[in-house]
Amino acid sequence: MIANYLIREDHLQSGRDKFDAHVVAAAEHGGVDYLVTDNVKDFQPFADDYEFEIYTADEMLCLINERRPDVIRTVIQRQLPYWAKRPNSKSLYEALEAAQALNFAEKVKNQLRRLAMLGEY
Repeated sequence: MIANYLIREDHLQSGRDKFDAHVVAAAEHGGVDYLVTDNVKDFQPFADDYEFEIYTADEMLCLINERRPDVIRTVIQRQLPYWAKRPNSKSLYEALEAAQALNFAEKVKNQLRRLAMLGEY
């Protein structure tokens, strides 16, 4: 959690939505590398003024998958029992699709195929 940040006037004037200024102020104060939001268009005006990169949730999950597929595989294996025991539940990748993480959902679906072929699913 990032606390004790100050919202400056330029935070209020640079973006498309003045109610997003607290997010930019917190990200700057916290020295974050990434700002993850599905509201990229409102944060794009800040892209050149700050050190953090802006990603959608889907893009960030795909980036993590690209860099650490072993971690994603472990998380998938832990999530499978959760989704399987829920009555009338969506599958894990269907839940990701419903959350608009379409590219990552496809990568999860591919991981599930690999796990099934290895007998680990």
